[in-house]
Amino acid sequence: MRNVSPCTSKTLSLETQPPTSVQ
Repeated sequence: MRNVSPCTSKTLSLETQPPTSVQ
């Protein structure tokens, strides 16, 4: 949604928390 990264699954799971692991 925010950033179309290869970790979209993780982003959805971390929707409650900021994408710190993603970035």
